[in-house]
Amino acid sequence: MLNLNELNDAQRQAVMHGEGPLLVLAGPGSGKTLTITKRIQYLIEELGVPSQQILVITFTKAAAQSMQSRFQEQNSQVVPFGTFHSCFYNFLNETGKLIPGKFWNLSRKRQVMEQILLQKADFYQKPSKVQTEELLSLFGYCKNTAFSARPEAIKIPQEHELFLSLPGSWQKDFLMLFQQYEKMRKEQGGFDYDDILYDCLNEMEENPSFRNYWQKQFSHILIDEMQDSNPIQYALLKQLSVAPYNLFAVGDDDQSIYGFRGAKPECLKWFLQDFQSSVLVLDVNYRSTSSIVQLSQQMMEESQSRLKKHFRAAMEPDDEKPCFFHEFTEREHLYDYLFKQLKLVSPKETVGVLFRTNSLMQSCARKMRKQEIPFHMREGGQNPYEHFIARDLFAYLELSKGIPLREDFLLIMNKPLRYLSREALRCEPFSMKKVKEYYEKYEGSGNVKKYLEKLLGQLSYMKELSLPLAVNYIWKVVGYEQYCRMEAGNNKERLEEYNELMGWLLQEATEYTDWKEWKAAAQDYERKVPQCSCGEEKIQLMTVHGAKGLEFDRVYIPEVNEKIYPKGNLPAAEHCEEERRILYVAMTRAKKNLELLYTIGTKERPRLPSRFIYGINRKQFRQIHSCPETHQICQIPFRTHHHPQYNPEQAPR
Repeated sequence: MLNLNELNDAQRQAVMHGEGPLLVLAGPGSGKTLTITKRIQYLIEELGVPSQQILVITFTKAAAQSMQSRFQEQNSQVVPFGTFHSCFYNFLNETGKLIPGKFWNLSRKRQVMEQILLQKADFYQKPSKVQTEELLSLFGYCKNTAFSARPEAIKIPQEHELFLSLPGSWQKDFLMLFQQYEKMRKEQGGFDYDDILYDCLNEMEENPSFRNYWQKQFSHILIDEMQDSNPIQYALLKQLSVAPYNLFAVGDDDQSIYGFRGAKPECLKWFLQDFQSSVLVLDVNYRSTSSIVQLSQQMMEESQSRLKKHFRAAMEPDDEKPCFFHEFTEREHLYDYLFKQLKLVSPKETVGVLFRTNSLMQSCARKMRKQEIPFHMREGGQNPYEHFIARDLFAYLELSKGIPLREDFLLIMNKPLRYLSREALRCEPFSMKKVKEYYEKYEGSGNVKKYLEKLLGQLSYMKELSLPLAVNYIWKVVGYEQYCRMEAGNNKERLEEYNELMGWLLQEATEYTDWKEWKAAAQDYERKVPQCSCGEEKIQLMTVHGAKGLEFDRVYIPEVNEKIYPKGNLPAAEHCEEERRILYVAMTRAKKNLELLYTIGTKERPRLPSRFIYGINRKQFRQIHSCPETHQICQIPFRTHHHPQYNPEQAPR
């Protein structure tokens, strides 16, 4: 039996909406899932809509399963729940044109892309794995941002950071490469997740009977997290719906943070314009304290592109201020403070430490292992010793000790490029001497032989060096740093990741007396500080994207600085708006306490706090800024130190 007494006025209005489209703007912690499940129940029990004619679309499989489970706790009817991909996969599958066994994983796609690239240019060795995967990601981005599956709808993503990191010749021939890839994919019947939507839209556009059949199957469509829609998903929604357009779209453009997948918060405005939709705002936040709600909203009010709305906390205003900004001179001081706080966490509290990038999260995880602070990473913690840089480094060290393993030599022989051939490694048994003899037999291999002799000399020299000196020698003298620069291309963030990992490996090398001891410790790395299974450990490390939809009693956000929030050196205005939303999502995961940590550097090497925190007015900033040592609220305005251009006395009020 439908019970609407537990709903507030706005939720009740949304649930009882009649015919036609409705856009529900649902802020963080506003009870959107409850509203959607009650809406489904209302359609069935009060409006008499057959359950099989209701389609509920979410953006993740976990969200679909969770919502379906919550609905079926109170209802016995069967309602189709699914993601965009699962729904339209089922539609496309009925055409018979989709062969399930032909799904292409990343490895298969990379093989096809390498074939195309090797035909295009005279590569001495395979194209870079990283750049090939970035090219494939851009193909997926193009498909997701197309309003039509027709070839002319594909646009070159010239402003995308991945596009800018590609070699110039690949940028120049981007459309040609895309067309060749699509030709090979269709000839072989292959598809991936992006192709499901792309091919289904093509079928909808080209086959009226297919489109009409699915339009008749569903009289009511409910869409969760509408702000995460990309243009092709929005185009499919338009194809699937017919008058009177019983579309119930729930979303919040302030939480649109998937631009790298092609998501457009503008889809909410398109929805209002294209369907002449009504609007309701779920304006009560049941998750966070009033100061967290006020602070995060104050930051978002600086945005020029959002739909105007205002949220309030269900909780009474709190006497203490659970929001703090902490400033530190150096990153080391910031993390020292963070780890000190994490060691004091109450067993009854859940804690989220949220990062802008995966590399920052992995760096913190390595430090926490050192401190022996248990934690959990939902997004798959990476063992740094499994990174290709660590594997290459260990291969160099193994070879320098006179242990001639074919797989080690294969790893490093062209890092940096020495034009060594795999053919030279086919000797049995494998030895450096036989590799050298291979090149001595052939004329015209003089330069390659010089490269090989130089490498053998370097390996011999390293044998007498201490571990730290050997690691630094590989990086600086042998030329591995140069190789990493070439591998990263124009991607500065990836290069920073490589440099930071190499710095960590160099620091690790100082803690061991010999190579065997370090090798044994690396093999035992995972058992040093085991990550507890989900639910056992209260401290969770996550990227902001990974934390979407979750909540924690206490949230720490490290490194709220320029170049991180927003990411990059000179981000475009549109990119800045998404970066603001990313910080907003991070802040609104907090239920009781929120701490934003940033560094200011030194006079010689200053760092700027994020521009987004200056959207907070002067009075509020005074109230929430605190000293990291005493945890007492400061009575003076935020200290600008070396950043007079960021004067809170001149901040917007």
